[in-house]
Amino acid sequence: MTAGRKVLTASFIALIAAKLMPLWHLQLPAWHAYIDMDRALALIGFLAAWMREARPDATTVRRSLALFFGGLGVLLATLAIAWSAGFVPSHFLVKFAILYFMTALVEEIIFRGFLAEWMIGRWGVVRAALGSSAVFALVHPAAYVYPVYGGLVFLTGLLCFIFYWRFRRTHDVAEGVAAATFAHATVILLGMMAGII
Repeated sequence: MTAGRKVLTASFIALIAAKLMPLWHLQLPAWHAYIDMDRALALIGFLAAWMREARPDATTVRRSLALFFGGLGVLLATLAIAWSAGFVPSHFLVKFAILYFMTALVEEIIFRGFLAEWMIGRWGVVRAALGSSAVFALVHPAAYVYPVYGGLVFLTGLLCFIFYWRFRRTHDVAEGVAAATFAHATVILLGMMAGII
């Protein structure tokens, strides 16, 4: 294993650990939100290690960033319109932006970019979609208390897999993750507006 691959592996493990057991919260009381700083640092480290190891071409980087930030822009614009119409409080904008990066992107890297990719290679696309969605639901603790919530998380996993596979099949893993992040964040936004999140 090359040194770059070791750094990438270590940063991925740190990202999973920070997702499952966050240790360092930065409270943002004015926005009713917080940032898991260890997750943010692990995400930055992982993305830097991936760029160094994978060396994606400029077109892949450009398309992935366009998908990722274009999706963020569309959803923030939707939320801003809802805020200006009085449907949601102003702190939703900041909270959603944090969730887009710290929840949707991190989970899509883990569950689609890694787990689903691994499952596709071993079991095929359909089993990978079902398997990665099941694991995705199982790591959400509320799914154990509220089975309906667990079912919704499983369906969210399937939706994210569909977006992931659509872009992964025709382009690249990075673009698949960006597309799945948009789908995931759309569900988060709907959950916020419904008062579930």
